[in-house]
Amino acid sequence: MTNTNVWIGKDNNGVIRGSLKEQPEVNYLGLTWEFVENYSHPDKKYELLKHITPSAVHKSLTSIDYKKDIVSGKIPQQVIELTNDGLLKSVDYILKDGVNNDLLVNVSDVYEYSQSDVDDPLINPSEYGIYSQTRTHRYYFEDGTLDLSDRVGSFKTKTKVYNTNRQALRIGRQRRRNIQVVLAENVGTVMIIFGIVDSSQGTSKAKRLAFNLLKDFSYVHSKDFSEYYKYATTDVYDSVTNEINFSWLDVKILTDSEIDLAVDGLAMTPEQGAQIKGALQLYKLTHMQGLTIREYMVEKLKGKIA
Repeated sequence: MTNTNVWIGKDNNGVIRGSLKEQPEVNYLGLTWEFVENYSHPDKKYELLKHITPSAVHKSLTSIDYKKDIVSGKIPQQVIELTNDGLLKSVDYILKDGVNNDLLVNVSDVYEYSQSDVDDPLINPSEYGIYSQTRTHRYYFEDGTLDLSDRVGSFKTKTKVYNTNRQALRIGRQRRRNIQVVLAENVGTVMIIFGIVDSSQGTSKAKRLAFNLLKDFSYVHSKDFSEYYKYATTDVYDSVTNEINFSWLDVKILTDSEIDLAVDGLAMTPEQGAQIKGALQLYKLTHMQGLTIREYMVEKLKGKIA
């Protein structure tokens, strides 16, 4: 055991997930950080090392392929977090066996944008040019905490510079595809929560109905969506803003206060109000509250909202 003064990072459940010598930025890695004096560092082992094949035992930690060097029958699953503008922020690789969720590796990305784009108020985040990507691999201990130390061999970092227009265009298309996928998932879920589509026959059927509505809309504006995806053109924002033939675009995702008022005014039952609030929390859609579907779609396509 060694005692040092450190910053301890905890998740939403209060579980310690990492420690740093220097004060991190607020919400770094999605954790809440606090300064602790004389913190006791136990000698820990990495979770990944428990699941590798015999042929990989001789490898250093950072050279282990956490997809191919895992023992037969175990396939790491990914928990992905994206930035608002569709870039990969982090990925946790987890082994799930129905009982345990063993965290193995965290992969996080940091991007350098074109500063001239960032400084231009007329250019939206989804349209920013990207110069470079720095990817860092860090490894979880057996107790579920992430090793955030700077010890040699405990992490690896690689920077990729996008030197050509083709490379920059490829990453741009990937991020705008991610934006459209997240948009469809979120709007489809809201359509179910607020009764725009019938959910009486089950969630699967309701999802199909919701995606059919979105498909009809995207078909009408297919040219604008296609050019947005390929070249970051902006006509799609006006297409969504000015569309008059899809009434569901103007359905508002009510705030909690508006839901309470609807219950008080007998527009919905207390049970319905609680169900809507719970669903928005469960599916992490509270950032959409206060906006119409139309407003959310425009902000999401611009890369300004989750």
